[in-house]
Amino acid sequence: MRRHSLENTTYSPMASAPSLRVGLFPLPGEHWLAHYGSALSTWLEHVRGHRIAVADSVFGARRSGTEWKAPAVREETFDDMRTRIAMLDAVYAPVDWNAHPAAGVRWPELQWFADAQVHEHVEDAAAAPDIRIPHELSRMHHWMSLALDATYHRELRNQIIDLLAHNPPGYGLQWAFPMGVGMRCFCMLTALDWMRERGTNDAELEALVAASAVDHARFLMNTAEWSGGMRTSHYIGCLFGLLAAGVYVDSPESVQWLRKGLNGLDNELDEQFGRDGMNFEASTGYHKHVIDFYVQATTLINKAHSMQPHVVPECSAEWLQRVHAGVQALHTLERIGMPLIGDNDDGMAVKLCGYQSQPVFVPDATEFRRAEVGSRENSQAARGTAHHEARDTAHHETRDTADHETRDTAFAEFGLDVYEREHYTLTARCGGVGQWGKGGHAHNDRNAIALRIRNTWLIVDSGCMTYTGNPLRRNHDRSTAAHATLTVEGREQLAWPFNSREGLFWMMPDTTRSHVLHREGDRWEGQHSGFGKPHTRVLELSAKSVQGIDTYERVSGEVVTLRFPLGPAITFANDTFFDSGIPIATLGLQGAERVWTEPSEYAPAYGTSIANYTLCIAVQGLRVEWTIVVLD
Repeated sequence: MRRHSLENTTYSPMASAPSLRVGLFPLPGEHWLAHYGSALSTWLEHVRGHRIAVADSVFGARRSGTEWKAPAVREETFDDMRTRIAMLDAVYAPVDWNAHPAAGVRWPELQWFADAQVHEHVEDAAAAPDIRIPHELSRMHHWMSLALDATYHRELRNQIIDLLAHNPPGYGLQWAFPMGVGMRCFCMLTALDWMRERGTNDAELEALVAASAVDHARFLMNTAEWSGGMRTSHYIGCLFGLLAAGVYVDSPESVQWLRKGLNGLDNELDEQFGRDGMNFEASTGYHKHVIDFYVQATTLINKAHSMQPHVVPECSAEWLQRVHAGVQALHTLERIGMPLIGDNDDGMAVKLCGYQSQPVFVPDATEFRRAEVGSRENSQAARGTAHHEARDTAHHETRDTADHETRDTAFAEFGLDVYEREHYTLTARCGGVGQWGKGGHAHNDRNAIALRIRNTWLIVDSGCMTYTGNPLRRNHDRSTAAHATLTVEGREQLAWPFNSREGLFWMMPDTTRSHVLHREGDRWEGQHSGFGKPHTRVLELSAKSVQGIDTYERVSGEVVTLRFPLGPAITFANDTFFDSGIPIATLGLQGAERVWTEPSEYAPAYGTSIANYTLCIAVQGLRVEWTIVVLD
């Protein structure tokens, strides 16, 4: 790729661009528009005004003095850039796509993509730059939003031209993350499709997008993120982009993109999801991220197959069964308020109302329910073999008591148990680090709980504030002390390497021997040996209380503490938890030396940090008992 860039332009010619198929991704249905129409309208006005909010930053117009000519870029590439820039409306102000505005930094467009992550062009930096922020923007989710209303189609046209003109293929941060390239390819093609569905036809823009789709697909064929056998959400994003290009672009070359995208996504179902339906990266946020890819891919495949059955095969029964299991797992998580297990950077395949996390988009809720029913019917046929019978999904148990219904869900392979009661919801986490032991998005959260009383989180998980932007905060968020579990001063359940930036996405080999010993009825017991000797936590549940018993045989001199990070509105005093000053629960203790709270912070969303308190309990002996009772 580099050699080719030094010999000729990196752009595919618009004059010979292939044609694009149309009507392949359904527009939102009436149900979706009725529910989200107001939020969509507000978002569109922000985007048209170049106030594109991503995490802690708002992207706007380029600063003056950010244009330059790179000596390593061929003149033919500059000629193609100038041709595209000339397509912009004279009154249009280009967006600074390669910045982290809150940090006051940007990355130059004309560095080769493989070098663009490391070498930063700094302009009066006010904070540590976080490359994840422009990486999120690089996916261009908002292009699909602009396409939904013809009023904004001229803005959409200009933004597509702007991005492609100022970021030639293979150069700059917009091409530095192949997953982002794949997601942008889908968003770009779908936006043009929706634009035409809404009545705007633009032959010049279509030629530009078709040529760029070729550039995106060829780039992905060479850079799909498969490293050392490790295939995570990044690889799925690359396959997703190839699927979109293969379906939309009508050319002989697109057949190989379609084949790689379809076959890759099909093969990865066994790798990405466990028998309980959950993703393998030890993160609820990444489960949502990856299942969203598959939901959108299924929608695209089904529609494309109905229109081009000789080109696009239908989804197999096994595919539908596995995706349905993942969707059902997500429904459980969202029903209880989406607990933040592991990393959460709010990544999704489709975002139509902003760059924050939002419900998975389906064109029409009624149609999606029908698809789920069909998935169940197909999956029953698929499970006719012993192989399929072995693939159990999450275990669900619903029990009626004298006055209310309880619901228990065990994601056993993931290591997460959910207990829904009338007055509270409890999650208990004790499992592996994911990613086949690499632990790139896992936290030290063994035997950690989260507790929600009615609609308020009393005890929370740390979330994920940043990745590379602030290594100290990154490591704090995944530390044992940031989770509602037992800590040993100076020790971690599992260490991580400090010798490189890549170490921010590694855990050392998992020797914790984490497992759930019991999860029946109203009793849960988890154990791990991350501190050398086992830490065992027993939870006993009743209608209005949670009793915990923590056992750890500490070595002389060890300082052992139970820590419970509290929700942002929660305070604690006189053995009572208060929600904005209103008492909602009490705490009883046996075997505790002293109790105190200390200021802390947690991240309910990526790039967002909120002040809270952490309740600390000094452990006196080998065992401590605690009971949280919900108040009426």
